[in-house]
Amino acid sequence: MSKKKHSAPKISPLATIQFRITTFLASADALSSDRTAWKTHLDALVQGIKPEQFFGFFLPASRNAHEQIIENIKAFLPEWVAANAYAPAFREFITKAMLEGENYPFSAALTGALNIDVAGEVEAKLQAAQNLFVEAFAHDDKEWQCSIIGFWYTDKRKYQQHGFSLLIDRNPPWNGAVKDFFLITSGQVSYVKQGLSHAFNGFNGPRQHKRTETEVKELIFRAFQDSKKNGIRLPHDLIAEKDAFWNFWSKLPDTPLTEGFTREDFNALLRNGKTAESIMHYEQTVGREIIGDNGERIFVGADDADSLMSSDAALFGDPVLQNILGKMLEEEEARFDELDALSTDELWERVQDAGVELSFNEVLEKGRAAFSTEAAARAVLDMLPETDIESENTILMGVDMLCERVLTDIPWTDDVIEEIEDRLGNAYEIWDDGKETKAFEEFIWVWGRVKDYILRRNASPATTKIHSVEDLEEAFSGFNSMAGFLTEDWRGLTESVIRLDAGMLQKALVTTQDMLETLPEKGKDGRYELLHNLAGIYGVAERDNEVEEVYNSMLKEFRTNAELYDFLAERHLDETSPETFNLEKADAIFQQGLAQPDLDEYAFLEQRYVEFKQSYNRK
Repeated sequence: MSKKKHSAPKISPLATIQFRITTFLASADALSSDRTAWKTHLDALVQGIKPEQFFGFFLPASRNAHEQIIENIKAFLPEWVAANAYAPAFREFITKAMLEGENYPFSAALTGALNIDVAGEVEAKLQAAQNLFVEAFAHDDKEWQCSIIGFWYTDKRKYQQHGFSLLIDRNPPWNGAVKDFFLITSGQVSYVKQGLSHAFNGFNGPRQHKRTETEVKELIFRAFQDSKKNGIRLPHDLIAEKDAFWNFWSKLPDTPLTEGFTREDFNALLRNGKTAESIMHYEQTVGREIIGDNGERIFVGADDADSLMSSDAALFGDPVLQNILGKMLEEEEARFDELDALSTDELWERVQDAGVELSFNEVLEKGRAAFSTEAAARAVLDMLPETDIESENTILMGVDMLCERVLTDIPWTDDVIEEIEDRLGNAYEIWDDGKETKAFEEFIWVWGRVKDYILRRNASPATTKIHSVEDLEEAFSGFNSMAGFLTEDWRGLTESVIRLDAGMLQKALVTTQDMLETLPEKGKDGRYELLHNLAGIYGVAERDNEVEEVYNSMLKEFRTNAELYDFLAERHLDETSPETFNLEKADAIFQQGLAQPDLDEYAFLEQRYVEFKQSYNRK
């Protein structure tokens, strides 16, 4: 009986391509400059596989080949590609490789020889991958305000969206600067968009108009420029979300207007100028200016502004947006009430149903490591796979409630902020009533509570440390009065109180020095303001030597700050103050600043020096 003959197993050429390419590149033929031999080997290697598969193995394997072999590849591969009509496959492979960050020492020579230019296509695709813009809307009445609402994807898979609302005020002192900002989280996006669906058919025509990416970028850029020109810092809520906002805005396509605006320029807007919150506080408690029909400036008291706002809401805020937020808050409150009515066991069950797979104790451990119940909830959420918006909201609210209920011995940030806000609000009311000394004592109490919080947080290994006013603002995100309380308002109140009662000088000095020691980080805007405060307190006490000492230390610490040199020069140009008026000193300070090789805003200080020399006929 004859045996059945077995056929040899069929092996796919793709299974051996790596071995065959490696063998060829190690052979004498690869080192040879024989064009025919190269063509024969390349034909054999590509046999039975797709050209793009061949390039996917051949080019990476050739990256570290002998120098002579690389020269042969540059010489022979392009004509072989062209002769076999493999150029489209080669282009596709090179484009994909560049998009993934792969680079070959000979790819430029190959694409050049084949007259293939993929740089533009790659750049466009990279930009498209980075640009996560969804859509944006704006209502601009050109005279009073402009409100902008934008949305973007938070991940390249385009699973979740975030958004923002930004308000521009065209009345003095804003004159086009950014007045207000808030972040629209993923759980709020659907509510805002539902409200926007009604915003295109207002009683006066469309309230919101859809805007392109470049239109939105230019609108915001102009507002940034006006914020800088008018010396107004970007709002605290935008500072708190600076990274998220910059990640969105910087990836929008540039126009000739917006080109050249860098992260450093943006960061300067976060640090420099009077706080938006202090201006709004003045408008809400004292009054504001508006521009009349014939262009005159009209002062409207705070009480009159309230009645004006109720009669024409569009004047002081976009009513569509207010309506959206109202509905959003109603939905949030209803969900909160529903969860709050559950027992702790039922609440835990609901959180588990929403997707939390941690144990109850693991969730509470997250709570103990956090300084706010929301931070604990977000720490839990960050460990979970992506979920839908409703489940995310349930987890956030549910974990927040569980931590509050069970971990009753922890003084959460939320509670600290509420307590401080109440006392600080009380201090401002007392100050407005003319009881400055009492407000001063209340401010000192607030600082003591804030300091306790800083020390407690800095002692915990599980939290980010607080070393500056900026760190404190970040930790108290949403607490808009913090920067003003520690800088402009504290200085104004202490100087006023010392004039009324010299006995308060020591308390003011001790408290201000305590702030500087507790928030010691150098080179930050908050520290700059605190040192200004210290000099101002010494100045009111007529302790001129200490004033000079503080300013001399500031010149060392902030030697690249052009505004500081301008300010110190101006101190010597007040002719009503004979003890400090000194043209030689002013001139020397200007020159000292202009001599700094890395001075920021050099052109600004140079212009101020030119004006000084012209005003005083100095050569």
